[in-house]
Amino acid sequence: QHYPSAHIDVVDIDPQIIDLAKQFFNFAENASLRSYAQDGRLFIESNQIPYDLIFLDAFNEVGIPKHLTTKEFLLAMKKALKPSGVIIANLWSTPKLNPLYKSMLRTYQEVFAEVYTLRVRTAGNKIVIALPKFRGMSLNSITQSAQQISAQIPLPFDLSELLKLGLVKLIDLQDSPILLDGDQ
Repeated sequence: QHYPSAHIDVVDIDPQIIDLAKQFFNFAENASLRSYAQDGRLFIESNQIPYDLIFLDAFNEVGIPKHLTTKEFLLAMKKALKPSGVIIANLWSTPKLNPLYKSMLRTYQEVFAEVYTLRVRTAGNKIVIALPKFRGMSLNSITQSAQQISAQIPLPFDLSELLKLGLVKLIDLQDSPILLDGDQ
């Protein structure tokens, strides 16, 4: 609606989720919006056209599948991005729900040039923003860019206000292990 020229691919491993979205949330595929019932990692690894933006929200009732947390997967996502692209991922940050949280962030740090986290008000999750190339923008300039976007596009929320809640450039997590495919 807000970006009519955007081409969007939606991937979910469970075809029933796509069916439910069509039935209850007016999800309708067209030339610009396509859905795929496939494992997200397989989709990303077979991708041929680079994306400007990849959203990753892969939690289920038991957490995020391990194969979507590893360095190898993040390298595949980075390869699936344009150099100016961005990964936005949702991670549970509560240690009880996600004991691998710090290692997941450390793994993002290992793969991406810049990594930020954004606190989500009234929730136990954080949004991770990962950039494949170093841009060196200050937190203030990121917030100003968000204000410009909100002024240009009538979103149902003020993007800059969301960033003011707690955008943080990720600190060095060298003491946390990097997650790899071969780990058990």
